[in-house]
Amino acid sequence: MNKQIIWSWLVVLIFGTVSFASELSISSVEDAIQIGLQSNPEFQAQLNMLRSKEMLPKKLGSLSDPNIGVRLNGTPAKNSDYLFDQKRYFVNQSFPYLGELGRKKRLGEKEIDLAKIDLELTRKHVSLMIQKVYFGLILNQELTEITKKNNQILENIINIADIKYQSGKTLQANVLKAKVSKGKLEEQLLQLSHQKVQSTEELKKWLGISVNDSLNLTLQYPEKEAAAITTINQEVVAETLMVQKAQAMKDKADQMVSVEKDRYLPNFMAQVEYWDNAGMDNQYGGQISMSIPWFNGKNDASVKAAEALSSSKDQLRKNSINAISQRLTTMLSDLKTTQAKIQLYETDILKNAELSLSSFQKAFEVDKASFLDYFESEKTLYALEMQHAKLVNKKHVLHAQINAFFAKGEEK
Repeated sequence: MNKQIIWSWLVVLIFGTVSFASELSISSVEDAIQIGLQSNPEFQAQLNMLRSKEMLPKKLGSLSDPNIGVRLNGTPAKNSDYLFDQKRYFVNQSFPYLGELGRKKRLGEKEIDLAKIDLELTRKHVSLMIQKVYFGLILNQELTEITKKNNQILENIINIADIKYQSGKTLQANVLKAKVSKGKLEEQLLQLSHQKVQSTEELKKWLGISVNDSLNLTLQYPEKEAAAITTINQEVVAETLMVQKAQAMKDKADQMVSVEKDRYLPNFMAQVEYWDNAGMDNQYGGQISMSIPWFNGKNDASVKAAEALSSSKDQLRKNSINAISQRLTTMLSDLKTTQAKIQLYETDILKNAELSLSSFQKAFEVDKASFLDYFESEKTLYALEMQHAKLVNKKHVLHAQINAFFAKGEEK
């Protein structure tokens, strides 16, 4: 019996503290974004923030709670014949000046507008980060393949150089130089392997999944991808999320000025009473009262503070327009330059580098080219292939960055 208890506790300790990992398959960057938006904590937190803000208009546009109460009056007189007790029941309700609740409600609606933009900004931020990491993994895969291919080329160079060294047609230093270069490529492969682990774990973070879960990734760039804009103008800049947010903040500040000016408007209060008298007939009563706002420094300061805040938000809006225009212009120029470079690499530079390596290899084999020329042609091809892969990656990242500025990716 004791053994059964011990085994039961062991099962609880083992299986109660171990979380079983699952495998998540992702076939495209669109899949990754969809999964991330469903489980990323940052996006989910902003979504709940919007739900909270959606309650504001109802709260700000509602009347204050009514007051209800009872008061007991004992009224002894000098003459005991006039002794009587009185219970007074009352209900009162305050009413702001006409239009005040509507302005407060609109202030809450401005808060919702801001929360919606913040949600979209968070959506774009999470999506952009997922794309960057996903594209980084594609780049890592391509750089690894390029490095392995050139490692094999160096192996071939070493074999040819070693044969020539054995026959006395080249120096041992050339063989050693090629081996050192091959060792550096193997070091690069180790670094790329480490970077893959780092990027995979970062992708898990943005996807909002457990570190214990494994990812089955199909790494490929999107087949159809285009930047949201082709030119920069005032209309395009105004449709960026950051400028929309700056405008929404200005609108909220303007609405706050209207709310603060309501301090100078009177509020009203209506009260109904019922007097339950002992020893005499019951009584009814009611009253209407109005507050008289003070035209003092406090109210004046509140209005001026709101007006100054509105002016500040307007200046920030103008600054946002200028900053976004500059960033989009620079990024669009960078994208066009990158695309032109990629085309140059694919139609000219890489082809010539491959032909150069092939020519030097054949010439070196028949002693018509030096080892240095052969060796340098391989290093050149390797560097160009690496640069081409980085340019392709940069193009996709720039597309994602430009599109992240807009709520919709429609071409302008």
